[in-house]
Amino acid sequence: MNASARRPTRLEAVVLGLLVERPAHGYGLKARLGPGLPRERRINDGVLYPLLARLERLGLASSSERHDGGRRRRVYAATAAGEAAFREWLCGDLDEGAGLDHELFIDHPLVKLLFAGQMTAAELDAKIAALLAAARQRLAALEAVPVADGDGAGAGVGAAVLAVGRAREEAVIEQLERLRGASAGRP
Repeated sequence: MNASARRPTRLEAVVLGLLVERPAHGYGLKARLGPGLPRERRINDGVLYPLLARLERLGLASSSERHDGGRRRRVYAATAAGEAAFREWLCGDLDEGAGLDHELFIDHPLVKLLFAGQMTAAELDAKIAALLAAARQRLAALEAVPVADGDGAGAGVGAAVLAVGRAREEAVIEQLERLRGASAGRP
């Protein structure tokens, strides 16, 4: 990837990484992006397929049609430029900054509680209860995901990612329980 080209987004880089590991069709990528998740909870086709088309336009991926059990499938692979862009992202620190920005607040399950002052006590109680239920469902889903055994340098990383996800949901539940207790006395 030349210096004037735009860097891939995090999701583009993750998809490129999967394609560097092995070529895949869209359905296979969806399964690998959300292992253990039910089909309806995986990445949306409206996100994945335009992303794959964009990677092709940028010359980072290529595709070909293959027949698989009587079905035609478009199989995607990383190009040499795609592999280079992925390696640059993988070894770089562009999206690993320690600084805080707006993402902390808008990419969080509790973002609506920033506006708790706009809710009645009953609305706030209902919102906290709904957020608690959703966090418990996410935690249960994370606990149900099987951890694949692996060898080599990446062994244990999947388990670590799941552990971080579980810890995040446990922290969300703890804070929601605390907020529920604090809001109990609110008029």
